[in-house]
Order: sequence, then C-alpha cells, then structure tokens
Amino acid sequence: MGWFSSSTNDPIQEYTCISCNSKIKGNCTDKRKNGIMKESNLYLCPTCYKSKSLDHYDIDDLNKEQLLALYKKKGFVSPFDFTPTKRVHRTAFTYTNMVYLELDEHQRKINIPELDAGIFNDSISDHIYNYSDIVDFKVIENGSEKLEGNSLLKAAVGGAVFGGAGAIVGALHGSKKTIEKCNELSIKIIMKNMSNPNIYIEFIGSNSGIPFGKEKDTGLYKDTVKALEECASILTLIMRENTDPTFRSSTIKTHSNSKPSKRDKIAKAMQELVALKREGIITEAEFLVKKAQIIPPKSQEVSKSPLPKKEHELLSKLESLKVSGILTNEEFQEKKQALLEKFMQKNKFY
Repeated sequence: MGWFSSSTNDPIQEYTCISCNSKIKGNCTDKRKNGIMKESNLYLCPTCYKSKSLDHYDIDDLNKEQLLALYKKKGFVSPFDFTPTKRVHRTAFTYTNMVYLELDEHQRKINIPELDAGIFNDSISDHIYNYSDIVDFKVIENGSEKLEGNSLLKAAVGGAVFGGAGAIVGALHGSKKTIEKCNELSIKIIMKNMSNPNIYIEFIGSNSGIPFGKEKDTGLYKDTVKALEECASILTLIMRENTDPTFRSSTIKTHSNSKPSKRDKIAKAMQELVALKREGIITEAEFLVKKAQIIPPKSQEVSKSPLPKKEHELLSKLESLKVSGILTNEEFQEKKQALLEKFMQKNKFY
C-alpha cells in the first residue's frame, strides 16, 4: 500500500490536535497528514510539534505514554496541560517554526521557551508562567534599556495617548539618521518570583538564532522588531489584566475558520498605513486621506468636531487607541467626555 492510498481498514476520519485543538481529516497511511500517531490514533499538528523542533518521524510511531515521556525528557509541557491559543513565531532563518512565546488564554498561562542555540545542535525547553507572575518588562537594545512596559500600560489606561508600536520603533531608532547595527535585542520580563526575578526573550544576540547582529535597514531586523512589538503588546495586555480585573483581552477564535471582524480589519489596515507613513512611502496628507477612508463614518466624528487643533489631535489619538483595541468603547467614551468637559470649562461654555 502506498503513502497516498487508503483502505477500508484505515478509513478517513477527523482528527483533533491534542495540543491546540486544530482539526484535519486523514488517516494513518496518508503521509500528507503528518502528526497522526498510528499506535495511539492521536493527532499532534505540524505547527505544534515543529514549534518543539520535532519532526513527524519523532512521533509517528509513538503511543500516548511514549509521547509524554519524550516531552518530559526534552523539557516540554505536556500537550494535554497547555492549549496554545496565540503564538508569536521566531523570525531567524531555520527557527521560524519555533516561538518567542505562546499563550493559553483559557488557563491564563504563558509559555516562554528557552532556546539554546548551539554550533551544531539546538535545544529548546518550555517555561510556563501564570499571567499574574508578570510585573513589568523592559525592551533592551545593545545593553541599553529603551522602554518599560509600565509606560505602554499608562498610555493605554492613563490617557498619555501614543501608539505602543510607534513608541517601540521610536525608542529603537531614536533621532539618528545614520544606519546602525543592532547586536543585541531582548525583552527583560520582571517576575513576581524572588528566586527567578528576571527572564529574557532574546530576539538578536546569543541564543536568539541571530547571533551576529543585524543592520537596522535589513528586512530581518524589521521583521524581528515587528515580532518584538507583538510580544510587547501581549505583555502589556497581560499587565493590564493583572491591574484591572474587569478587563479581559482574548484572541481565542470560536471557530478556526471564522472571518476577521470588522474591527480587526480596521486595526490591520491602520497598522499597514502607519508602516507606510513611517517608511516615507506616503506623505502626511496622504496618510490622513487614507485614514479617513479606513475608519467608518461613525468613528470619524472627531474630524467633524469644531475643537481647536490640540484637542482635536488628542481625540484622534484616543480614536486610534480604540480602533487598535487598546481602549474599550466604554473607556474611549469616558476619556472623550472628560476631555470635552475640560475644554468647555476652560473656555467657559458652562
């Protein structure tokens, strides 16, 4: 019987990944459905086993007990104990299947795998923490602290309105026009643990997959910074959940094939537009025109406001935070009302 054949003794059926709950249809003799373990009839999807630096032949012939023994030996969390709902993948060539971090939003846990990048062999081990263990984080470049997580948190909650991603990029590039080289880039996470107060996510430098640094005008550096931005945004949302029990962020999809929401599409379009402006591909005027086209008319009430320039800009920034999901609609309305009242009192409208 060939790899691509099937028989009545090996019928096509639906399999659910024992780790992330993704689904496929296939059978054990179908090589295209790598991850189906014929000894146990369990399924571990390629995304999950490749994130552990495993290949399908490492697991194809294992039963459940053997799989768990393999995971324990290599320092992986049991696939039955952690359900990844969000991953941020590494950017370095040959490491893109692995992750910087992954979340189990059902249990409010985060896995920050530790990569040991050797000359000939690499190893990776899982490290699971509760959301509540995270106190703060710092972005570090070339040994210098560039940004703190609390500053992004205050921007989201306290009204110091600026985009988190823009703040990170600005902190890394500064005001210099010359092209620089980044030799080390990491996130230092401050933990609520006296025995292990700091953990690191390495993006550039030792044990990152990019050991010799990268010039800041390269595509790999820009992709790596985007991954760092995503990790920083996730950590900021976790910190916000820790400080505000009423706030709960979630990227869990009810259906794996569900379409992006209108809000998701707007946020993505705005992120792409900001990137084009940052790279100098479009002008400020073109940016404002496109922004007006992207944001729905109901959300464009700010542009119709007779407010002075300063208050108008503050409302626009609040609107951007709402569109990107950092502020809820209720928080946006509350801060908008406070700003309008302050303006009216200042100008003695009542």
